[in-house]
Amino acid sequence: MLVFYEHPLSWRIVTLPFFLLIAMSTGMGVGMWFAPLQVRFRDMGQVVGYISRIWYYMTPVIYPRSALPQPLDQIILFNPITTVVEGFRWALVDGQPPSVPMLVLSMVISFGLLLTGALYFRRHEATFADLA
Repeated sequence: MLVFYEHPLSWRIVTLPFFLLIAMSTGMGVGMWFAPLQVRFRDMGQVVGYISRIWYYMTPVIYPRSALPQPLDQIILFNPITTVVEGFRWALVDGQPPSVPMLVLSMVISFGLLLTGALYFRRHEATFADLA
């Protein structure tokens, strides 16, 4: 799309792997939290679908964060993917850069999810049925 709209790239593109790391650790952490629950409870697959839809609407992908009212604007910062989306906008299409506190909060939540998810997964891994 950048080529189609003839939008030039800037030096900020080098920050994309950092934002991608936050997104990957968040996804892996959430996945490691839900995997043992899905093995144990059969209906968790449907619940995860609803949770992911709600999470999508809680992430400012199709709307800017500035369009939200003030209390919701601060609550949405606890979603680490908000920083990823705003970081990608900043790096690719000249949006507003994410603030340092926002980056730190996203990193702490993301890597906290990854660490606790890995511990939770490891703890319940022995109860998985091996059907192979």
